[in-house]
Amino acid sequence: MNTTLVKHQAGASILEILVSILILSLAVLALGGLQTKSISAASDAKYRVEATNYADQIMGTMWADRANLATYPTFAAPAAAAWRTTVMAALPGATAPTITVTPNVSASSPAGNLVSVTVRWSPPGLPAGAPAHQVTVQSRIDNP
Repeated sequence: MNTTLVKHQAGASILEILVSILILSLAVLALGGLQTKSISAASDAKYRVEATNYADQIMGTMWADRANLATYPTFAAPAAAAWRTTVMAALPGATAPTITVTPNVSASSPAGNLVSVTVRWSPPGLPAGAPAHQVTVQSRIDNP
């Protein structure tokens, strides 16, 4: 009677092993995909931090050079032109950054300028037609 049971179960263990291998291979593929996404997110975060640092850098330069603030949006100021060249070389697929200076004429706040710096770049592997990434930093720079 034992020989009949053994004959009916022949091959069951090989089937279990094959199912286990299938589950393990799916798990390994999922981990590979997760690793790829993780690397992509870390790379994007790196570029976002760099763009923010560049925007903060020009904002600090503008604070120190408030007398020439109106020349920064056209990049006529030597510091602005050098900064733009550095940003374009450092970030992948960078387009020309923009600087806007809007005089604050509100009666409720002191005289100053609202300044906005926008840095745009396209990280490697960005699908065609996808919008570029960007960082915008805004501040109010008081008149000297």
